[in-house]
Amino acid sequence: MNKISYFRKKIFMLKNFVKLILLSSIIISCKENNNSLPIEKMGATKPDSIGLVANIDGANIYDKDTLTLEKIGKLKYAEKANTINFHKNQTFIKINFKGKDAYISKKDVEIISPEIYKKSYFAKDCYCLLGSDKIRTINFPTPYDTIHFLFNNNQITMVQQILYYRTDKNVKEIQNDLKKLKYSTVYKYINKDNFYSSEIIDPNKKESFLDCYNSKTNYTIKENKPVLSSNYDDVVYELYFAQNLFNLDVCYAKGNYENFVKPLTNFDFKSQNLIIEQDKSQINKDVSIKLYEINTYKPIAYNKNYISFNYLREIKMIEKDGQKKYFAKINVLENEGSSLAGEYYIVLNEVAMFASISN
Repeated sequence: MNKISYFRKKIFMLKNFVKLILLSSIIISCKENNNSLPIEKMGATKPDSIGLVANIDGANIYDKDTLTLEKIGKLKYAEKANTINFHKNQTFIKINFKGKDAYISKKDVEIISPEIYKKSYFAKDCYCLLGSDKIRTINFPTPYDTIHFLFNNNQITMVQQILYYRTDKNVKEIQNDLKKLKYSTVYKYINKDNFYSSEIIDPNKKESFLDCYNSKTNYTIKENKPVLSSNYDDVVYELYFAQNLFNLDVCYAKGNYENFVKPLTNFDFKSQNLIIEQDKSQINKDVSIKLYEINTYKPIAYNKNYISFNYLREIKMIEKDGQKKYFAKINVLENEGSSLAGEYYIVLNEVAMFASISN
């Protein structure tokens, strides 16, 4: 091969290499453009759903005049947005932001129907969605108390507790005439990211109370309109959150649900004192509390029907004799009549009564 042929061959190979690079860049560019096409094609439609920010951290709002998303604002948790266009297969939702079109990531918002919106509870700081597509029910702590697990898309979004008020007299009367007994209904709301974020207390169906745990704010609700109430002391919020988190975990264990909720980080629930009393005044019988050693999971000698503790909430599921047991770590405080103290396990699905706040 002469030198001219050799250089021609080299030039030909170089041209092919350059073409290959150009073709690759065109393909990559097309892929990038194709990824952005669903946003570009979003027109104005009349949506049948309402967009709500569901993430505790809020959600970024983007402008899209070019192929690059640019952050132009942020929606706070529970802040509503007017939806212009929504499609279940699109990554972004088109919204109205300060009179102009903007975009928000679908993963940062919760889409609900107007029907669910009307019967749910909304406040400035949080909300409770009362809709569900499936319900499972258990009776606990007595056969006459009711726990409803409300689902959406196979995830628990609400735990409804219907509990009778307990006194020394009415525990025995429960079997005779349920209609004469007063009860309370409590909705514990779990958002789509599995955070236990708020609670509705509905004692008489005329007035409700919405506790927003993310902001430690309390609202009184009359005729579905929330009015800011006097704020609880931070210590009271810690106490209620610790109590309700433990009781919610007991409900999950009783229902054999392993995906326990996430607690909010603004609560030091582990330092709060709780108490379980499993006596006749609560459940019409005396039930001893069982404690287990940390390393061996073996039961220890503890024959009391009451215990004072801090909930450390290290939960481990262990299967024994074909049954799932949910071991949760607690710090036992010295009780009157018992010198027992320190860290032990308690099995959540063995607990026969809800915990309350220790006086």
